[in-house]
Amino acid sequence: MVKIEDIIHLSSHRKLLEFAKFILSNSERNKLPDYPSLNLMTIPSLVPHIFVLDVLNSKDKLQVKYCGTVIDSFYGINMTGKCIYDYYKGEETFDDVENIFRQCIQAKLPSYTRRGIHLENERVNKFKIAETIMFPCSSGDG
Repeated sequence: MVKIEDIIHLSSHRKLLEFAKFILSNSERNKLPDYPSLNLMTIPSLVPHIFVLDVLNSKDKLQVKYCGTVIDSFYGINMTGKCIYDYYKGEETFDDVENIFRQCIQAKLPSYTRRGIHLENERVNKFKIAETIMFPCSSGDG
């Protein structure tokens, strides 16, 4: 599994580093984190910034299993149960971002992205720099 020093080389964002430390400290060595056993309520200041993708129940495009209120606010809608693909516009298409997420899942390794986003739909028209760290999770041997 990746070490916190590896993540520090990528980002100095306090919340990303705090989240990474939480995940790494709640994971067994050489195993993927077990999402059902993670107690996100022990990091209440980070929960509004977290989203969880439902890989197992996503058919074609990745579906959101849980989405924090800060992310919902950015999209202008509760994203739980929705596909980010339908709401995303950035420097690249969401196909590019989703491919990074899927590679992370297949490789069973964390991924990091930093990208410009232009979110435009019937609810919002916003620009933002998004910095994301993703940890694939699996129950059991995964």
